[in-house]
Amino acid sequence: MDISQLLREKQRLIEKGRELLSNKIFPDEVLVNIRDERLRKDIAKEIFTPNDIRFEDLSKEEQVKRRESLKVQLLFSEYLHSFVTLKSITYLLLIIGLITLITAILHINNNLYFGIITSFIGILLFLISLDREKVVKYSLKIAIIYSVLYLIELIILKIPMPYIQPINVDVLESRRGALTKIVNLVSPYLYVILRIVVGVFLFKIYTAQQKFIEGKRKFRQG
Repeated sequence: MDISQLLREKQRLIEKGRELLSNKIFPDEVLVNIRDERLRKDIAKEIFTPNDIRFEDLSKEEQVKRRESLKVQLLFSEYLHSFVTLKSITYLLLIIGLITLITAILHINNNLYFGIITSFIGILLFLISLDREKVVKYSLKIAIIYSVLYLIELIILKIPMPYIQPINVDVLESRRGALTKIVNLVSPYLYVILRIVVGVFLFKIYTAQQKFIEGKRKFRQG
């Protein structure tokens, strides 16, 4: 696509966004698929503030409209960020799962089941994260199911054993030995903390998405 085509496409999106906005419809369908963040911000600016008139110089009615649209824009920004957060969570789970799985396969510890479970959940979340509609539709169910599954894991399997087998090194012998032993001792608790943090963020993702959906609905109702 050459520059002239890009400019025409950009103008088309701006005009479509303005048309939706004039009908009290927040133009998220125009903005959500623009991957380039700078371009998305540029198009959003042209849609929501088509002129350079200062806020103070707008009529009272226009000021109210600008405030209302700004509120939804902020919610939309958090909505978009929720998908980025989900991807980050997915990668975190996959990293934890693979580290746990590999160390267990190498017989460094007995955390095989923890590695399998975490890797499996990470893969499932990754597949779901590829479809935004599914993420929005099932975000609450995902958060609840994840939390229930981890609670069951915690009850049945308890916490994993230290990731490194007991080290026969006098902790006073060297700083390196002491550091390794400390990492070894905290590794199970770090696993637990990270799994809990993932659950918390899954609920935050659901909350961010619902706030935007509700904000968009109120915006349309005026």
